[in-house]
Amino acid sequence: MDTFNLKICRIKDIHTARYLSRCGIDFLGLHAIFEIPDEDQLSQYKKIIFETRKYYPWVRTVLVTRIEKAKDLLRVYTEIPTDFVQISSSM
Repeated sequence: MDTFNLKICRIKDIHTARYLSRCGIDFLGLHAIFEIPDEDQLSQYKKIIFETRKYYPWVRTVLVTRIEKAKDLLRVYTEIPTDFVQISSSM
């Protein structure tokens, strides 16, 4: 039997993250495409990261971004310390 992993992107709130985690999702994509999200969104992302690590350890979080400059990416990652970073190209 083939196996696969599933990632759902544009997760913006803790309620959606909880639901998908209970359903057995593998990866939650948190978007910061061009810049650091505002304070409310950062707060939601931090809740998602904390809760999934504590209650759903099989779920991994992914920072999805197009930020390519290392300094800017580090600034975002410091605010949203996900398990993985995915740099999406517009090409």
